[in-house]
Amino acid sequence: MEKKYKIFGKINVIDFFVIIILICAVILGVFIISGKLNNNSGQNIRLTFTAKEVSDFVIEKVEDGCRMYDDTEKVDLGRCTNIEIADSFSSIVTDDGSWIIADKPDYSSIVLQSETVGQKLDNGVEIGGQNYFIGDFIVLRAGIAKIYIEITGIEIIE
Repeated sequence: MEKKYKIFGKINVIDFFVIIILICAVILGVFIISGKLNNNSGQNIRLTFTAKEVSDFVIEKVEDGCRMYDDTEKVDLGRCTNIEIADSFSSIVTDDGSWIIADKPDYSSIVLQSETVGQKLDNGVEIGGQNYFIGDFIVLRAGIAKIYIEITGIEIIE
């Protein structure tokens, strides 16, 4: 009766499955530590992001060196390497009904750059399994700030 729940007459079935699960966990850990599942292979890429109108209280939370990632796709887009802040470019309708571009109080424009690793495509880049192109709008997390922003530059860093 004791051999009924044993594999090869020696190993308990439950113990066998626990050992298999532990081996799989160790293999997964080795892959993660060695970077096989991360985006460590490829080319160095500099991304430029631009938003023409962002609340000043959001811009105040963006810091140089902060982690940047695509909040929708959960893709790491590297670390912030450059921040440029200027007057906002807000579209405003005047009293006579014409459209003008003007600075809006308590808003600014922002240009961010990050450096990450990815693969160059014919017309864009692939980062973390997602394709990115100039002109794409993404929801960007820059540190603790969240900005709806446009990709305005992609360059391969040699």
